[in-house]
Amino acid sequence: MQTNKLFIFILSLSLAQNLTYLNGHATTPPNPVGEITAEDKLHTALTSSTPTIVMGYMSNCPHCNTLKPTYEKLALQHRSIDFVKVNGPQHKMHTHVAQLTNGDKRIPGYPSIAFVNNGVITDVLIGGNKEKLEAMIVDFEKNLTSGVKRIEKDLKSDWKKVKSYL
Repeated sequence: MQTNKLFIFILSLSLAQNLTYLNGHATTPPNPVGEITAEDKLHTALTSSTPTIVMGYMSNCPHCNTLKPTYEKLALQHRSIDFVKVNGPQHKMHTHVAQLTNGDKRIPGYPSIAFVNNGVITDVLIGGNKEKLEAMIVDFEKNLTSGVKRIEKDLKSDWKKVKSYL
């Protein structure tokens, strides 16, 4: 009896990790990439204080549609970053990026991916190169981590100074 309970428990854990079951039908986990549906939400994402990556796409663009599954997979792998997507031409992503960067960064076409850190667009990738996108996301996340470590080091140093006065 004890062996049966253990077997059922292990089986249920295994199933829960791999698939979600609803009414006997397996479903995939929810999409980790949010869809921006209004221009003001795009502006909010492009000026976010949270690390954010914004993918601009056109619904009839074959390169965009090919890149979307990779983008969604990368969103699952890099949970410390917010991933969103937006119909770029419809919500004028090119205009927002140009205005927010004083023309330093431009979006001439889609797909285009904007990297946002502390309210600043730090980089823009144009085109559907999956390897380049993955490399840029890894670098983006690495820079976020090094920034956190630098802050932690500064805080420890400041705390030592405070303690010396106590």
